[in-house]
Amino acid sequence: MTRKILSLMLALVLLVALSVPALAQDNVSVSAAVRSAYWTEGMLYAFADFPQADAPEELEVSLMRNFQVVSGTKPVLMKNSAARSRYLFLVDNSVSMGQYRDQMFAVVREFMNGSADNVSFSVALFDRSFQMAGTSLKDWSSVRAAMWKSTNNVEETDICGAVAWALEELAKDPGAAGDLTGIVLLTDGHSMFTGAQAAEKKKEAAQNAAAMLSAYPEITLHTVCFDSWDTDVKAALSSARGMDLHAGSKKAATEAGEELAAYLDRLCCMSYRLGGYDDAAVITDDLTLCVGINLSSIGSVRNVAMAPAIVPVDIPEEPETPADGTEPT
Repeated sequence: MTRKILSLMLALVLLVALSVPALAQDNVSVSAAVRSAYWTEGMLYAFADFPQADAPEELEVSLMRNFQVVSGTKPVLMKNSAARSRYLFLVDNSVSMGQYRDQMFAVVREFMNGSADNVSFSVALFDRSFQMAGTSLKDWSSVRAAMWKSTNNVEETDICGAVAWALEELAKDPGAAGDLTGIVLLTDGHSMFTGAQAAEKKKEAAQNAAAMLSAYPEITLHTVCFDSWDTDVKAALSSARGMDLHAGSKKAATEAGEELAAYLDRLCCMSYRLGGYDDAAVITDDLTLCVGINLSSIGSVRNVAMAPAIVPVDIPEEPETPADGTEPT
């Protein structure tokens, strides 16, 4: 009798032990990293990756508004969808970037090699001013030719100003509904201003870039830094939803390009019918994606069918120090 009881207890223990992994697997909950989102013509488009999911297209992802489910859908990998992607390579053209040209080419080449056919590219150069060097480029040779236009002969560099300019330029033409827009910033991280108002110029540029990133949530910003970041610049760009990569060597640059391509490869798009807003310029309700028990914030969503907003930037004025050296009042 005792032997039978022991055998039964052992069987129960084994049954519980075998069932634990299955229960744990069933209760795995996946979070979404929302990279881009916008609203147009009654549809909400959200782009996200699901780091813990091996098969994201099998997930059921609900859209919630103020914690009420609006609708649900399954994600579609960008490479399996009809959606197109466009990326702007925003290239630092300053003197200090001349030494990183090979690394810069390595990042872009690897990113393009790993990208799908439905991706187009543009190139813009910046130092203290900004200019487009090529648009609607599809192959590495044309992108490389545009990047070769870089002269690296100007010391002043306005990194934050370039980001704000690029966001504004891209927002003017949002593309077709369901398209994805991104920026890849290639820089050594050094923001350089000269003259008596240098500190104030950098401060203003940083505040403006931070405001623009908040105003245009549909545009993803990835940063690739070849040296070390200016602290103020890094802080201003910290609200970007993209990847933040460092490429201090040729090997690291190649890996950074591969990481960007892998990111795009696992990115999913979702679309939801979302009525009740008519022609609202910005949806500020609490919008979230829900996967299992995890909620991922979408944030404020801009209506890209409307003209881009002019972002007001409040720059506090610092009182001048009197000639006698006393503290300003």
